[in-house]
Amino acid sequence: MDLMFIFVLDSPVYIDLILSISAEKLEDILVHLDLHNCIKNLVNIFAPNLKYLKLSGDDVWIGQGLGKSTSLEKAEFFSGM
Repeated sequence: MDLMFIFVLDSPVYIDLILSISAEKLEDILVHLDLHNCIKNLVNIFAPNLKYLKLSGDDVWIGQGLGKSTSLEKAEFFSGM
């Protein structure tokens, strides 16, 4: 069974975001952050079975936990305009 996490956030107000995702069996993660007034968006991911990661949005930073995802086959990163 494939497990997927999808997170979409669209906010016009000032926000500093720290998103932490921790899941042993999670294989796919799609995150889109559309925060026009944000200085920094930090995404921490601990998912050792992660195979696919897609991050998009404005000024997204990735925490060190992603390095523990030894099953990662494909990662895509898109910057907002």
